[in-house]
Amino acid sequence: MRMFARQGIGVAGHGLKGISLTGLLLSGVVAFGAAPALAQSADSASSACKPTDGPVELSYWSWGAGYADATSLWNSLHPEIQVVYSDIPVSNSGGYQKMFNAVKAGTAPDIGFLEFDNIAAFGSQGYLADIAPYFTDEEKADFLDPVKVLAALGVEGAMYSTPIGGGPMALIYRKDLFDAAGIALPRTWAELEVAAAKVREVDAGATLINFDGYGHANWFAGLSSQHGAQWFGVDGNDWRISVNDAATKETAELWQRMLDSGAASDLSTFSPAWSSALAEGRIWSWPTAVWGAGVIKGAAPATAGNWAVAPLPVWNEADKVSAIWGGGGLSVFNTSAHPCEAARFSLWMATDPEALKIMNAAVGIYPTTKSLLADPIFTQPDEFFGGQKIFDVFLEASAQTPDFTWGPSMTDTYKSITDAFSLAKANGTSLAASLDDAQAAVVSSMEKDGFTVKQ
Repeated sequence: MRMFARQGIGVAGHGLKGISLTGLLLSGVVAFGAAPALAQSADSASSACKPTDGPVELSYWSWGAGYADATSLWNSLHPEIQVVYSDIPVSNSGGYQKMFNAVKAGTAPDIGFLEFDNIAAFGSQGYLADIAPYFTDEEKADFLDPVKVLAALGVEGAMYSTPIGGGPMALIYRKDLFDAAGIALPRTWAELEVAAAKVREVDAGATLINFDGYGHANWFAGLSSQHGAQWFGVDGNDWRISVNDAATKETAELWQRMLDSGAASDLSTFSPAWSSALAEGRIWSWPTAVWGAGVIKGAAPATAGNWAVAPLPVWNEADKVSAIWGGGGLSVFNTSAHPCEAARFSLWMATDPEALKIMNAAVGIYPTTKSLLADPIFTQPDEFFGGQKIFDVFLEASAQTPDFTWGPSMTDTYKSITDAFSLAKANGTSLAASLDDAQAAVVSSMEKDGFTVKQ
């Protein structure tokens, strides 16, 4: 997926207005080039990492299971550099706003977890340090090229994030229930829709699938991108916006049909009710990212051995395209008094095998380095999934992600979509029609923040 950002200016919704888009396209990213807001690139900055004399304490903000335990492991191994972990709300559910508020108040942490689609929102305002100078060429070369592009924000050789986990998507499903009901694994979304109707015939209290889009527009973005949607683009100095394009509306219509027929549920994803439905066999599958494997292990431990992983259904049988949901890395805020130590901790979190084992067991984290992808964790059968080598499926998916452009403030975009979807649910109107309202909200928000917009 591509990430675009403005050169030397702020991001919609965060206070800087009146400057149009400029920049060059570098590897699918609008380059920051000589943007004064950004820190030095790796080419111009000193490559020497000069650690602080004496003990250091770093603050680190993130969310999700496993990160606190991995941080504790670091602390036990590095008494001279202690990291204080704080669990904050999940990303667009309050986490990013908390970070923005802290930056403005002068109380930003040393390190924060940012998903790939939000790195530019912080980097374009100069809030992030380029930490590439603190890594050796060999360390940087170990990261996969696609994530290095996302971390560079168009500045050649720069790293405004240490990529820690990817988010390729697949279909996790209850193989035992499919087999018992004689339902074939769906290869296309049309086949999935038919299978969803059959599940209702077999068990009126169950659904094949849950619609996650009411609270997670980034999940819906992934599925729409798989169908060829393009929500953002660049036309000269203007942003082109189309969150209601034909592919997105067709994706919404598919889910609307399943919701209307009762073939899809609409539980709040990650809620206790949703977890119980997974554990009790009332949701038979989940189109999710690789980290979803860990979520299911935590939500439904008694179902071990009954699950399997398959490629994400496609719109046309001949297609070979997947999607992304989440994935990101650790960024160092440029106000950190200890950027060298913060960078080294970030690198350790992203590359240490023992840290990987902790985070993979907790949330199914999928690494972003060549060396860790060769770890036995990702080549051995997983008994929870019936002995399947599930990461073979996700590895293939990671090579089939679509070319999708991130806008300058995905948090605002996601909110516009989830607001529109929630209103449609309350009013009994269609998801597809509500995308026109979301489009209008995104255009209005961006224009108020000084962007020039085309539709």
